Amino acid sequence: SCDPIRLTGCPAGSACTIFQESMGAMRYFTDCSAPFGSGAQGAACTGQANCRAGTSCFGMPGTCLTWCDRPGMIGAAGGCRLGEACYGFMTPIRIGATTYGVCDTFP
Repeated sequence: SCDPIRLTGCPAGSACTIFQESMGAMRYFTDCSAPFGSGAQGAACTGQANCRAGTSCFGMPGTCLTWCDRPGMIGAAGGCRLGEACYGFMTPIRIGATTYGVCDTFP
């Protein structure tokens, strides 16, 4: 397993991200993948390959959003930057004891 927030556990040239099983129990898991792009927080994307390590592509049109592990928290307390909050998902993404969300601006 690897850590998509702290960017640990993957060999050089790959990045840790979160995936979901496509069949069966539909569990979430982390794994190393490549290639990854250079899109930072808030960058436009069409897929994961456009976003840098520690982010994933969400939505249509897509936006690179940074992973966080404290949904409901604001700023550094949530693992995000000042002016951002850690937003959870309607169906929580839980891997082990960690619940993941993504950083985005808050009103």
